[in-house]
This record gives sequence, structure tokens and C-alpha cells, in this order.
Amino acid sequence: MADWNTSNDEESFFEAPPSRGPVVIQRQKLVIGEGIEEERFFPKLLKFYGRGINRPNLGDSLQFLNCGGKNRLKGFLSALVRQADFNGVNSIGIVVDADDDLRANFQSVIGALESLSLPTPSAPGQPQTLGNLQVVIWVLPDNASQGELEDLCLEALKNHPLIPCVDSLISCATSILPDQTSSSSKAKVYSWLACWEPPGRRLGELRDEQLNTWDLSVFQRLVNGFFLRL
Repeated sequence: MADWNTSNDEESFFEAPPSRGPVVIQRQKLVIGEGIEEERFFPKLLKFYGRGINRPNLGDSLQFLNCGGKNRLKGFLSALVRQADFNGVNSIGIVVDADDDLRANFQSVIGALESLSLPTPSAPGQPQTLGNLQVVIWVLPDNASQGELEDLCLEALKNHPLIPCVDSLISCATSILPDQTSSSSKAKVYSWLACWEPPGRRLGELRDEQLNTWDLSVFQRLVNGFFLRL
């Protein structure tokens, strides 16, 4: 079992102050993602996932926010807890990508929480309560692997009829410009998105008919272990 409490002496990724004005707190339960993609994508995901389990209002009790980037979580939380209406918040879920160092990103979130005397979970997916406030951290894709949100999205798309086309495109591109192209999950997901009209949409701008073609069971662990625990 991983020792999630191992200290990280390197400078935290979450040191910079937020770059936007105060958030209007509208719910008792907050979900804080790294960026606008998470803020827009997760409500759509829960809407469709909820339909499949006869819970069409899944996610309605949550307010989705973003901290403006990995290096801004500490500043974002600092501004958030100083707001008068923060006293009404009873649960915070923080979701970040593991990228290539799951442990370092988890510890950076812990460092931001500790600096503000907020609850500090002992491991990803394990809620921690202090007073009336609970905090849960989820490190995408699965609290155990390197990667990001798009890894889960690509898994949900693996049987989509456009994926062979995407694989062919990525294979062709990397054979021509091997040092300048990417075969990452993010590259594949956005190549899939580019096939749809109108082109240029981002993950957080998925239309209903697009998300309805995904295998949403891929997100079961995220939904049950994170969103439903808030």
C-alpha cells in the first residue's frame, strides 16, 4: 500500500494566487477541478450517468468550480475560505490529474489544505472530516495510475466507431513528425472531438448526443468513490 503521507520537500505546484474574483458560493458541497474543462465536463457526466442509474438529479447538489490551474489551488482555497458564505459549506471534493507523478500531486493538494488548517485526507478517495467540513481528494484517472482525465475519456470511447480513424491519424502523424506529435490520450480525445461538427469544441463543450455514445460505466469508480461521497 502506498504511503500517501510521505513528505514532499519540493516546491508545491499549488503556490500561485488565483487569477479571478471571488466565487459566489451556491451549494453546501463544492467540487474543485484544475480548470474549466473539469468544471464543465463533470456536470454533464453526472447528468448522463444519473439517467442510467435512475438518478436524473445526480450532481444537482454540487457546485462545480475550477481553481484556474494546478499552481493556483492554494491561493484559490485561501480566497474561498475567507468568504463569509464559506461557513455554509460542509463538503469539498478536489480532483486533480496524476500526470506523471501521482504522489507529488496528491501531496501538493495536502500541502495547500494544511496551510489553511483544512481537513487533510490520508489517501486519495478517503474522506477526512474536521468539525463540520469534509474533504475528499481524487487523483485522476483512478487514484493509482499516472495519467489524466482524458485517459478515462478515451477508455469510455474505446469501442466508438471513430476511434480506428483517430488511431490511424495519430499513427500517420507520429510516423511523419515523430518528435513533434503526441499519441497521448488527450491527443486522441481531441482528435475524436475534431471529427464532429462544429470543429474546435473542447471536452467541456461536449454535446448531449456525443456523450450519449460513451461507455459511462468507465466512470463508475469515480462517481461512487468521489462524487457520491461528498
